[in-house]
Amino acid sequence: MKFNTRNPVGTEGSSDPRDMFDNAGNLDLALQSDAPSWKDRFGVDRPTYKEYERQTEAVIDQIVSDGAAAIDTLIMVSAGDFFTGTVVTARNQTVLWSTDHGGNGHEFRWAGALNKTVPAESSPLTTGGIYPDGQWIDVGVTQLRRDLAPVAGIKHLRKLPNIRQTTLSFHDGLGVGDGDYIWLPGADQSEHLQRGPNGGILWASAALDLYDGTRATLPALLNWIGTGTGCFELLESGNPHVTMFGAVPDYEPSTKTGTDNALAFNKMMQSFPVTEAKGDGKYLVLSEIAPNRKFLFNAEGATICQRTNTEPLFNLNGCSGSQIHFGDYTNDADIEEYDIDNARLIFASQYVEDISIYNAKIVKTFQQGINLNHSSARINIVLCHIEETARDGVFLLNSVDAKVSLCTLKNTGDDSIAFAGQSFNAIASSNTITGAGSYNLGGSGIRFNRSGVAVGNTITDSDLFGIIAADNSVDATAKPENLKLIGNTIKGINKTGTVTAGIGFKNVISVECISNDIEMPDNEAHAYRLYGATKSGEISISGGKIKNAKSVMYVRESGAESIEISAVKAKLCSDFFFLEATGQIDILELTGNTSDDTANAGYFRTLKVSGQPAATVLKLITKNNKLKNPHAVPFLFDNDTIINLVESTNDQWATNVYQDFANGAFVSEMYIDGRMGDRISAQGQITFNATNSDLISFGSQPLSRVPLKSEITLTLETSLGSATSHKIDFADSYNFRIYLNSAPGQPVTFSWKVKMYDKRKVK
Repeated sequence: MKFNTRNPVGTEGSSDPRDMFDNAGNLDLALQSDAPSWKDRFGVDRPTYKEYERQTEAVIDQIVSDGAAAIDTLIMVSAGDFFTGTVVTARNQTVLWSTDHGGNGHEFRWAGALNKTVPAESSPLTTGGIYPDGQWIDVGVTQLRRDLAPVAGIKHLRKLPNIRQTTLSFHDGLGVGDGDYIWLPGADQSEHLQRGPNGGILWASAALDLYDGTRATLPALLNWIGTGTGCFELLESGNPHVTMFGAVPDYEPSTKTGTDNALAFNKMMQSFPVTEAKGDGKYLVLSEIAPNRKFLFNAEGATICQRTNTEPLFNLNGCSGSQIHFGDYTNDADIEEYDIDNARLIFASQYVEDISIYNAKIVKTFQQGINLNHSSARINIVLCHIEETARDGVFLLNSVDAKVSLCTLKNTGDDSIAFAGQSFNAIASSNTITGAGSYNLGGSGIRFNRSGVAVGNTITDSDLFGIIAADNSVDATAKPENLKLIGNTIKGINKTGTVTAGIGFKNVISVECISNDIEMPDNEAHAYRLYGATKSGEISISGGKIKNAKSVMYVRESGAESIEISAVKAKLCSDFFFLEATGQIDILELTGNTSDDTANAGYFRTLKVSGQPAATVLKLITKNNKLKNPHAVPFLFDNDTIINLVESTNDQWATNVYQDFANGAFVSEMYIDGRMGDRISAQGQITFNATNSDLISFGSQPLSRVPLKSEITLTLETSLGSATSHKIDFADSYNFRIYLNSAPGQPVTFSWKVKMYDKRKVK
């Protein structure tokens, strides 16, 4: 309970203890109470501390609100410019005094009576004066609302130093190619379309004066050349996008219409080492894209369509260190061509280095899909899909260190991949190829004219060859050499006959084939084929499975210095080795090969070419081969075939190979070592009774040597009659004689066989 004495305060305050009591309670109320007020000891209402807090917050809110309203009244909007003339009707309207017309590039606000008429071709100096002497107030570049608001297109950019301006589009109203720009009054206009000081793209103001915001005047903007100062710079552009140069992705496949974007592509690539055309939509290009410097082009997610054109879509002449990306595994870009009768090819170049093409999808061209030639080096074509080209899918002429890998090629009119001419160190790896030569031009999955490697490719349904290593028709001295074909799978050849094969060699110097699997349709084509008017060098074939081939190896025409075939597994093949040549094989070696027990014909067959000299094999070596087949003659030699020397070791045949060799009309020498199985050289039956001996002939032809007596087996089919023993007492290469110890007195019959296991020279 308060005393409320109402004692005066005095000069030193009340000294009454009761007032001290009341003051202590009042101070507690002032500081701690949530009530809006408290009464002092004189009965006057005082606000509590809580009430002061509430009032302060309200004042601050009001100040903020009033300040925002005041700021809002200061935000300017444009009423036009002094050069064209205008009418000012409000205090927040401004008029531009442009630097192009003698001004400072600032906006001016009118402080005099409204409405204010501004004559054309006037200035703030001539139509009212500038404050403090006149009533035009220079507001500089403080127009926050207007200057920071996006504009419809680049045509509407304003010359406002240090103010970032945003465009909604490149062309008015299209919504593509947007970006942020800044005005650089001192920038060199000769750098139009080049990099600016902030890393963006420079646009000369004089060039923009020729552009009305539509696609019709885009060429005037992009082709402008001149001098002067004053440029807009596209900020933070990073790798430039083709829409930043006015390209419009509006190609319509159903009507085959759209904006011609060739100029935009060309200007982008010519101006920048790194370029892009990413994004949804399709870009129509009516003429070639011809970059003239090092560049990286990334078209991920885009579709680029070429209409009627006799030039390549991408002309890479003279480019170096270039990469062309068309997306990744999930966002590939396409290159389409809808006029296959006229569009020539997609990529073409001469004298390029370090070119990489990634993830391009190329569909329908009148010539090649990719044609890079004439001294090109270090070409890398990866993950591309090429389909329905009237000529080669990929054609690399006179290239060095070119690589095509992980590509899919389908229905190419000629070769799917051609390393042509003087193409050294070519690599084709892990490609999937179907239907090479589909336009009846005749084609192979992969063609080599010089050195290289083909590894892990899958090739199906080629017209002529799965892989061909052949001499260059332009340069007769250019022959395949140091070529390796490893782990490729080849299935099916569309055209059949002696000209076709899974893998073909023509006039080669050296080729090595390792673990290639080849399957042909119904014995119509050969697995490997050697031909050519010039004698080839060294050919080595090892490993792999061969099925349904007309022959595993077919040699025709001029032959080779050496052919080695080893560890090949053949199944359902007509012949293993078929020689129909007019030339010579110096060394032919067959080692460790096998065939299944349903093979259709012999192991080794020769046939003389009508009207031509007989083929010659200087040395035939067979070792550790196993052949199972139902035919009686695994070795069938044409009588004119010349084989100077045969060496056979540890082979396992199902029939009488010795006799086959022996019957070769022109086998000069023959060594047969370690033969296994039943080797019956002659057999028959004899009956006699009048004498104690008889001479038995081996047949119409003599044996190749005199058999050992141990190699002649006698089987007594009857009793010996009065005789008690028998023996062979004579043998030569024509006859042998059976001798009884006495006349038998009755008919005696013997069956006999001659089996020779000779480790010595036999002929």
